[in-house]
Order: sequence, then structure tokens, then C-alpha cells
Amino acid sequence: MINTGARKLFMGNANNNSRVPLKIAGTQGLKITTPVYGSSGSYAGLRIQGAMDWSGLQGGLNLTQGTIELHNTTNSLTDANNVLLPPTRLTMGTDATAVLVYNGANLYANKQTIGALDGSSDAYIISRSNLTNGASTLAVGVDNQDGTFDGTIGSGPTADAVDKGRVNLEKVGTGTQTITGSIKNGTTTIGGTPFYSSVTINNGKLVLTGANEYQGLQPSTAERWSLMARWPAPCL
Repeated sequence: MINTGARKLFMGNANNNSRVPLKIAGTQGLKITTPVYGSSGSYAGLRIQGAMDWSGLQGGLNLTQGTIELHNTTNSLTDANNVLLPPTRLTMGTDATAVLVYNGANLYANKQTIGALDGSSDAYIISRSNLTNGASTLAVGVDNQDGTFDGTIGSGPTADAVDKGRVNLEKVGTGTQTITGSIKNGTTTIGGTPFYSSVTINNGKLVLTGANEYQGLQPSTAERWSLMARWPAPCL
């Protein structure tokens, strides 16, 4: 399910995230099936690059296949935060390859907060590796629900180096988020858990690879885990 096209549908103003937001409303959630991920960093699919008003949306966001590009069009590390995705459950890859990619003008990253995260092994959450202003961050669990993600964070479905940028994962809310897939920084994966990527648990529980459970308040770093392990303890 990889193509070479660069067809895009844009949501939001092409120049400024702070313009009047587009309001998305409905009671059945939002299901998206887009053209599928292109090659060499060419993102076909849906680009969200304006401040969105998700207050009228009930239900989750379901990216069954294809690509959603989260594009920060501002010259700011904060102006595009938490406006590109709804604070509801995100489900990915139920039909075929699904990719959530962080991108940005002038190499600015952004942070988005969602509810519980569900995804099949065909789901990928990635960042452009050249985003050097800030770190692409996904906070999960704001709806206090449980989720299970079997996909890959930090590396795309192809071998393109441009799509192996760092993605930080932050756990919020009181639910349990289970990651049964891989969290990577480029091609580095240690025991299915992140080494250079940062994981912060503000509340609830994060279960990595379905075996180790971590609960705490401090972020991990490249040098050590500063999380309180439940059982069994992580092996480093």
C-alpha cells in the first residue's frame, strides 16, 4: 500500500495556524481513508495545517489507511500545539497501512494530544528527521480510556531516512496505554522500548511490549530510565 503520488487534501489555512479554525462536528466520529503514503517523504493524503475546532466532534478519529500529515506552518514551537488532532481516541491501520507524520515549515515540530491510541501492526507514527526546532510529541490518554497500539513509533513503512525522526511519547490521563509494537529513534530499538526518544508518564499506566509496566512522573532520558517500575523491572 505504498504509492509514488503526492496528492494532498488540505485542512486549514496554508499560511498560518492561527487563522479562524475550521469546526468539525458530528456524533459518529470521523473516519478517514486517504491516498496512501508516498515514497521519499512525499506525503499523499490529508494535511492538517490550520487550527481546528474539534469541540463539536463526538466519537473517535479513525485513520483506516493512508496518511495524515500534521504540518506546523508557524514559526513557533507552541502555536500549532494541540489544535491539529482532536482529544479523542485515535485508531489507525484497520484496513491497510496508516501513517501519522509530523512535518513543519522552517523545521518547526509540534505537539498534539489525543485520547487513547489504538493501532494495528500497519500503523506508523513518524516525524521528518530534519525537524530540528523542538521535538515532535504525541500525548496519549487525555480521555482517560485504555488503548492498545501494535504499530511502530519513530520509523515509517519504507526505508527512507527522512522519515526516521524522533517522536516523543507522553502518557496522560488515568487509563492504561499498551504499546505492543516498537518505539524507535531512527533505527535504534532496545528491547522494544525507546532509547533516545523520551517517554513521560504523567498519570495512568504505560505498558510496553505487553510485559513491562511503568508508572511514574519523571521523563526517561537517553542515559537512564527515571520511571518507577512496577513489575517486572526493566532490564537495561
